Amino acid sequence: MSTVMKNDTGPIVPPPAKQPQDDKQLRSDRWTAIVVVSVMIALMALIIWLASLSGVEYESIDYWHMMP
Repeated sequence: MSTVMKNDTGPIVPPPAKQPQDDKQLRSDRWTAIVVVSVMIALMALIIWLASLSGVEYESIDYWHMMP
């Protein structure tokens, strides 16, 4: 959201908080985002894989303990 301040000479519109300096900064930000997302995906896959190795066998038909 932008705030417009009225002045005698006309409205003053403030610039965005942060503007990218150049293409090098944008490229660096994209690579950082790619690395962060890929690390999160890898950690989630590792957690799912480790959970599947638990080998828990259930004794009753009510095996889903998280649901009431």
